[in-house]
Amino acid sequence: MGNSRCGYNNDFLSFIETGDNEGYLAINFEYISALPWIQSYQKVIGESLPFEEVQQALSKEGINAFNLPDDDQFKAKIEQISQAALTDQGIGVISLKRNSEGKWERTNSPADRRIYGISGLKDGRYLPKFRAKPLTRTHQCPYCQTVLDRDHNAAINILNKGWGDDRAHLKVPQGMRKHTLEESWCLCQGGEIPSAKPSR
Repeated sequence: MGNSRCGYNNDFLSFIETGDNEGYLAINFEYISALPWIQSYQKVIGESLPFEEVQQALSKEGINAFNLPDDDQFKAKIEQISQAALTDQGIGVISLKRNSEGKWERTNSPADRRIYGISGLKDGRYLPKFRAKPLTRTHQCPYCQTVLDRDHNAAINILNKGWGDDRAHLKVPQGMRKHTLEESWCLCQGGEIPSAKPSR
């Protein structure tokens, strides 16, 4: 799916119509179920992860991976498992078109993508544009002073990224354009964007 694989535990679908008989299907991959995920990972993905080694060490004394040195081999194994788990969470976007028989089918367009738990950390696709640090939990709108948590921020940022990604030829629905976080919130509340204040 896009630049990655289908994720785990889909619990939401949303169809976004972009024109007559075409649109995007957004798919949410909410979380992994640890036991079946561990048991089936190698068979489904075709790669192995060091589950047994890490589990044995955890059962003996427990481990604080954050306290391990960066060059520690065991820390690397924990990171490998964590990154695989985060890859199986997030959202997927696929493009669809209705054929002449009235059936919906994938078009496999350049807009198809996965946005997952570590997007940007290794591939540089999203993080360089972030102004806030990853640990920032809230954002205050400079126009209306509303404070949003990072889940709301993420939803707006994902929407903006989808409409503004220059690697994909997206058809933006009528009346929509890329808004900054501040503009999106103020417009959603029926407010106006102050012309005197600069927009990002």
